[in-house]
Amino acid sequence: MTLRDALGALGRRWMLALPILLLTTGACWVFGRPGATYTARETFVIQPPASPQVPNQLNAFRPSLALTASAVAQRLKSPLGERQLRARGVVGEYDLVPRNSGTVQTPAYIIPSVQALVTGRDRATALRSVSLLMSAFNSELAALQDRLDVAQDQRITTRVIAPADAVRHAPSRIRVLAGIGILGIVLAVLAPIWCDELARRAVTRSAERWRFRGMPRRATPGRAGSPASGG
Repeated sequence: MTLRDALGALGRRWMLALPILLLTTGACWVFGRPGATYTARETFVIQPPASPQVPNQLNAFRPSLALTASAVAQRLKSPLGERQLRARGVVGEYDLVPRNSGTVQTPAYIIPSVQALVTGRDRATALRSVSLLMSAFNSELAALQDRLDVAQDQRITTRVIAPADAVRHAPSRIRVLAGIGILGIVLAVLAPIWCDELARRAVTRSAERWRFRGMPRRATPGRAGSPASGG
């Protein structure tokens, strides 16, 4: 199909393009003003119990503590853990991300640092949910040590190193409008061309059938001994 044919199809079937353009305008009006979201975050470490040999708990980090933090995080991100968090009141998407503190000289994740993240529609809800997520993490950590019969003075605990805060994320309105507009224009152009092509093919097939029916039938030659042969 040439450009001239496409323009002709648009001119003949512009009534198909009009509803699509109207729907595109409505979609731009409805979805062209996306609301902002907030991501609340809080960073903490898993620290071992204080001991006379190592009075500074920050000097007693071991990779095993990082593994414990990762195990608790995976438990809370499981389907069962998600149901429990929703029952507690956690709203929005959440995550518990182990932070890579390794360098060239030291192994990765040797410092058991974890960041709790919750994304919500407003600042207060996101901050409340990240607080509930932290409470659930501490409860799960305590339950794990209860099952292992760890003495109270030998238990590992959490320590917040970056208090909770919320960051506002505003989506680009121009990108949303451009995406909806481009999709609507493409559909408004292709729909009339596609329908015109289907109609043209239907007319062609119908004309071919009528022409075949109007063609004269060829006479079948008589065989020897038949009445048509006069014998």
